[in-house]
Amino acid sequence: MPLQPASVSIDLDNLWCYLKTQGEPGWETFPSYLDQVTPRILQRLERAGIKATFFIVGRDASRAENWSALRSIADAGHEIANHSFDHDVSLSGFSRHELHRDFARSEAAILDATGQMPSGFRSPGFCMSALMKEVLFHRGYKYDASSLPTFLGPVARWYFYFFAKLPAEEKKKRSSLYGGVAGAFRQLGPHAIQADFMEVPVTTMPLVRVPMHLSYLLFLAQRSEALARLYWQTAVGSAGWPGWGPPCSCTLRIFWMRTMSLRWASSPPCGCLPTERWPWWISHCNP
Repeated sequence: MPLQPASVSIDLDNLWCYLKTQGEPGWETFPSYLDQVTPRILQRLERAGIKATFFIVGRDASRAENWSALRSIADAGHEIANHSFDHDVSLSGFSRHELHRDFARSEAAILDATGQMPSGFRSPGFCMSALMKEVLFHRGYKYDASSLPTFLGPVARWYFYFFAKLPAEEKKKRSSLYGGVAGAFRQLGPHAIQADFMEVPVTTMPLVRVPMHLSYLLFLAQRSEALARLYWQTAVGSAGWPGWGPPCSCTLRIFWMRTMSLRWASSPPCGCLPTERWPWWISHCNP
């Protein structure tokens, strides 16, 4: 049986991004773990023979302490894409001027740090708007990868609201986080939005509309290894089903687990595994 084409994307969300989204103190100093985790990511991808897409935050690309790590990604032959400048999960509410400013800043920083001009974009928290896509198209982007075509977006957002240390006003700014009910009716596969501009959704299993995303796997593994294993095996086994493509999206936290001590801090929809469960996670989910 011929192999199915697939893609792997990594949202290179730094430590400060998680802290900022959760309303935790200390994010303003932009603490980073890129120099520790990037070599591990690249080693594992090389071992698996995978070339991936890295969605990079412009703020990280603008800081000299991250340049070596980010340049190593480009030097290894991986695609560099844009993940906004400040990882602001209220990006879908930005005006046209604000979007152009954010994209221009992130593009310039990413180009300086990696030598690649991004032609793909993923919005933080999968928040999206028609205006955002219009601005991306006019800036010459080839694709947007912000669509999360599932009914679980509002559930994940409720979970986030429950645990996040944010006042009501800040929660309101995140009202499009993880998408809305309309996500359940979006197209599953890559499709053209306009001429020479495509939408590449996060892979979502047909019928059940559950995303193939390692954050969800990690969330399940905290509660039931059997359930997490079933989710993983179903997702991988159904990759050849008609009606969905098999890109796989993951967060940086899966590689952080073996390089730093984890604290119990919920980062919905994923969160962290206790250390005694690392062996299961590593053996089942890392290439």
